[in-house]
Amino acid sequence: TASTLINFKIISAMPRVINPGKLDTVIVRFDPTVFDVNINEDLFFASMPCTVIDTVHLRGKADSYTFVPSTIDFGNTQVGDTTCLTVSIVNHNARSVRIRNIIVAPSAEIITNYPALPITIAAHDSIIVNVCYVPLDSTSLIAHLLAFVDSPCNDTIDCTLIGHGIRSNLTVTPRPLDFGALDLCSMKSDSVQLCNRGNTSIAISSLAISGTDAATFALVNAPLLPLTLLPGQCQWIVIRCDTGQLGEGTWRAILTITPQDITLPTQTVNLFVVRSAPVLAVPAVVDFGKVRV
Repeated sequence: TASTLINFKIISAMPRVINPGKLDTVIVRFDPTVFDVNINEDLFFASMPCTVIDTVHLRGKADSYTFVPSTIDFGNTQVGDTTCLTVSIVNHNARSVRIRNIIVAPSAEIITNYPALPITIAAHDSIIVNVCYVPLDSTSLIAHLLAFVDSPCNDTIDCTLIGHGIRSNLTVTPRPLDFGALDLCSMKSDSVQLCNRGNTSIAISSLAISGTDAATFALVNAPLLPLTLLPGQCQWIVIRCDTGQLGEGTWRAILTITPQDITLPTQTVNLFVVRSAPVLAVPAVVDFGKVRV
């Protein structure tokens, strides 16, 4: 087992068993709660079955100026969208520091905004840097925001940037959905397929048929909503067309598919059917004229 620390943190799981003749490593991380002072703590190891206590002296000194937080995680961002967060450059020192330049490496998917450089940060003061992530593709980002200090001495401070570009790519086929020509008082069912071609799940919150002739079309055994499609998953949506007793012509409606995520586009499918003319007797009256018995 190990002792409790304040400015240091034991990363390795404790307690742990070390087999005879084996070596083991205990990872300790420096998490300072104060800055610009020398920090001294002792790490005590107590072992069993015989009680043996060993001591490791831990030493560290935190930078007097640093990014807060030291890591920015943008999480998942849809390709084409932007996620913006802020980070502070904090001067914990008792005297001012000057930042001569701020860069991002690599910088292709990061946009930054900060005060004009060079800038002097007064003692115990800070400045804000706005950092925006604009993913270009469905890949992961690891970049570094670097601030170069040139007074009171040359130094570089680093903030790690992490993010993941995702694509929720919903495809709908066929478009349009054409039921062809139907006779009066006949029905036909056909389907559209929804497929998630992206690398993250998509939730469909609404399936609706609208338009002047919406009553001609209906969803058959519609799935429960919200409908979640995992990456690579597809779902058939069955639609029935009922020509009823209305006259001939082309009748139209629109199927609207609405994702739960408002940042994703709404998809539409045009629905068509042609009602054929009814079969009528021609002529409507047959006159045999005068016939001799």
